[in-house]
Amino acid sequence: MNNWFEVDKEGLARLLERRGKHFAVLELLQNAWDQSVTQVNERLEPIDGRPRAWLQVEDDDPAGFKDLSHAFTLFADSNKKADPGKRGRFNLGEKLVLAICNQATITTTKGTIHFEDSERRASRSRRERGSLFEGIIRVTRAEVVEALSVVKMLAPPRAVQTTVNGEILVHHEPLTSFSETLPTEIAGRDGTLRPTQRKTEVKLYEKRDGEESHLFELGIPIVELDAGEPWHLDVQQKVPLTLDRSNVTPSFLRKLRIGLLNQAYSLLDQTTAKADWIQQASAEKDCSNEAITALLDLKYGPKRVVFDVSDSEANNRAAAEGHVVIYGGSLSSGQWEDVRKAGAACPAGQLFPTARPEFSPDGESCFVPISDWTPAMRVLAGYLKRVGEALIEKQLQVDFFARASGPNKSFGASYSPGRLTLNVASAGAGRYQDFNDADVEEVDALLIHELAHDWAANHLSDDYHHALCLLAARLKKLALENPEIFRIR
Repeated sequence: MNNWFEVDKEGLARLLERRGKHFAVLELLQNAWDQSVTQVNERLEPIDGRPRAWLQVEDDDPAGFKDLSHAFTLFADSNKKADPGKRGRFNLGEKLVLAICNQATITTTKGTIHFEDSERRASRSRRERGSLFEGIIRVTRAEVVEALSVVKMLAPPRAVQTTVNGEILVHHEPLTSFSETLPTEIAGRDGTLRPTQRKTEVKLYEKRDGEESHLFELGIPIVELDAGEPWHLDVQQKVPLTLDRSNVTPSFLRKLRIGLLNQAYSLLDQTTAKADWIQQASAEKDCSNEAITALLDLKYGPKRVVFDVSDSEANNRAAAEGHVVIYGGSLSSGQWEDVRKAGAACPAGQLFPTARPEFSPDGESCFVPISDWTPAMRVLAGYLKRVGEALIEKQLQVDFFARASGPNKSFGASYSPGRLTLNVASAGAGRYQDFNDADVEEVDALLIHELAHDWAANHLSDDYHHALCLLAARLKKLALENPEIFRIR
């Protein structure tokens, strides 16, 4: 009978080269672990003088192969497809390994299949229990060393004693674990694999020296993680993979990383919090409030504010009080959405509001008309105007503000270019009823403080500090050269 398809063994072998020869060791181990086994033994030993190695895998599954033809039939219907707790789905494992073998034998409870010289033959030899794979694979000594190093990363099932070259593989205790709903594939009644979402456990393992972070599927490393993840991640169900099991979908990694951040943020430190996967996961709408808050704690500390475009002075005051000011470009748009949702940082103006005159809620002006000024207010305004204009060498308008609203009602005065406004409602309002020589020192200090804003708005800037020094020097010079200007009249 002629089949529709023929498979070129050497062509398949070349396609598999990109995965590295260690896949052969992993494929046979995972096939064994998917069975009802308590013991799995594997040997991988280089053959002297040849780029070959002897590979042997033996298990104690009582039933062995359920169908011996599956040893050589690509894509035969697998009974593992319907079980998300099994690794297999395409019935490819042994066939992929056979593609890189020069010769091989599979012996199980149903009989034996020999593969040699481009031929396959069966024999009646059989085992009472379990299966045995023996083959000579095309590998260099360096590839053998690599394969054995990958084996050390494995997380074997606790109930299965697994040995490689006589050495028992140690069961890794997870650093922690969490539950997450992740994409997987499960076969329906018709045997067709269909994508679905299923809640499963994800285990985190510490990396050992020299290891790169990997995504595991039920204890088997399948894909190297490349976004700075500090641990191995072991998903306890089928992971949606490409046909050759070399990669996972971006959507799967996205969902996994969000769950990882939400559940394991307490394990992060200032270094690991800078990783690419953190930046990706913390920009997703499903990032939890606790996770984004913890990230900001690590990155900026607990004393932090968001740069306030509506209150530049508040930003400066926040910095002076030891707060880190987070600027717009420091986070992505998605991260900012999560920060706002969680209330993880507030604008500087909410913590350090800058005092400023405001109109009353009904829109009525709060400035005191000149006709309502008291005699003391007129004397004070005249003093400030005379001295102020002499100090800044330009015209100065003086106003009084009668009613304050907003977060800080007790400010003494405010300054805008060429205009000084005093708050009658401030703590020092008594001077507006009786201004005399005893008040001059306090008034001069206020005048210098406000007029320095003619040079700089930021109280903490060098320019503002320089302006204070300059005005103090000018005030001294003015007092020496024109003392009459300071007379209260």
